Amino acid sequence: MANKTVGVIVMCMFLLATLHLSESEPEPEPAAAPAPAFEYTTCLKECITECKGSGMGNSHCEMKCDADCGAKEKDARLSVHFPDIRGDLP
Repeated sequence: MANKTVGVIVMCMFLLATLHLSESEPEPEPAAAPAPAFEYTTCLKECITECKGSGMGNSHCEMKCDADCGAKEKDARLSVHFPDIRGDLP
């Protein structure tokens, strides 16, 4: 009986210590990332209008413009611009 009592007391002390350790100040929320300057929907609408104006079909324009504007959006979000080395090649 005494062993059970000691065990319960030790468990209660452990739980109280655990609860006390878990009480910490909340971390501040990280600053929101700045919105990229590139607008996908604007690019898509303009591209589709230009593509259809040149006589291409709707499906072709949708696929072409989605790929082009998606690549532009990805470049804008990554902000990585590689130099164009093709001009230096013979």
